[in-house]
Amino acid sequence: MNVLGRPTYAEINVSAVIDNFRQMSALAGNSKTLAVIKADAYGHGAIAIAQALSDEAEGFAVAFIDEAIHLREHGILQPILLLEGVLNEAEMALAFELDFWVMLHRSEHFEWLRFLAPSQRPKVWIKVDTGMHRLGFGLAEINSVLREFADLLIYGSVLCSHLACADEQHNVFNIQQTQKLEALAVSHGLVFSLANSAGISQWPMSHGSWNRLGIALYGCAQPANNTQLKLKPVMTLTAPIIALRSLQKGESVGYGQSWVAQRKRPLLRWP
Repeated sequence: MNVLGRPTYAEINVSAVIDNFRQMSALAGNSKTLAVIKADAYGHGAIAIAQALSDEAEGFAVAFIDEAIHLREHGILQPILLLEGVLNEAEMALAFELDFWVMLHRSEHFEWLRFLAPSQRPKVWIKVDTGMHRLGFGLAEINSVLREFADLLIYGSVLCSHLACADEQHNVFNIQQTQKLEALAVSHGLVFSLANSAGISQWPMSHGSWNRLGIALYGCAQPANNTQLKLKPVMTLTAPIIALRSLQKGESVGYGQSWVAQRKRPLLRWP
């Protein structure tokens, strides 16, 4: 017996991802832009997206080291930032060998870095928690951490944080986060990275030396206040219709009558 797969497809438009990257990076012309391709490029295929952006992006960002190794095994040569850092000293050493940039967000990360010879230390980013409360050194400790490990902060080290409310156009918390990170960067002679997709398009003051372009790269999160920005969806899902029903006004669909028709309408059903 022949078993066939479901005829459901995801079509990836690599021309769209290139156009999205160019549009977004142009909004911050004085910054460099990392293309975030963690989680298999948000389900779009990390290898295909990285290859499409090989002449555009100055670097990529992933979550874990295994994602970065996978990219190297498929010929991706640009620097790759490990957003969640490394788990041990061996991974820190491997990061140097494979030209991965490492996010430091725990004191142990600095210790593992110090265990390595100065000529064999990877480039690092230092994560500061300015209000996201996810990863990073707290504001109360970051100054002492940076002073203690100042000898490890080589040229190119980046002070990094994450905007918590970047998609909220009038939320002053974005301004507060930006001011805190920029002040830290200036006081320690470091460059900074803060802007995510919404930060790039809506908060110019958050543009640092590096911006991290994520969900907008794939055509999502079209900002309401930028009518010139025309992002294109990179993924198109197609599936066959397997049933067509006709619903009357007031009839419900699904468990718990979770949806009720407000007018007479057809109902499509696909795999």
